[in-house]
Amino acid sequence: MCLSRRPFTKTSIQEFAERSLAAPATLVTDGLGCFTAVRGMGILHEQHITGGAASAKHPSFQAVNTALGNLKTS
Repeated sequence: MCLSRRPFTKTSIQEFAERSLAAPATLVTDGLGCFTAVRGMGILHEQHITGGAASAKHPSFQAVNTALGNLKTS
């Protein structure tokens, strides 16, 4: 989990991926266009269009929901 603030640009995401991710990896996102920057890097981009309570219950976001809950608790 990365908690650094980054702009949502393809350049920023590509720099982050090159520095922080290693293939094979799976990047799970909400489908924002900037995340397509990982194409061709050996990283699988799994998109889940979000919105509403149902998307928060998707199994792919379980780790994120757990981390957010722990942050709120602390």
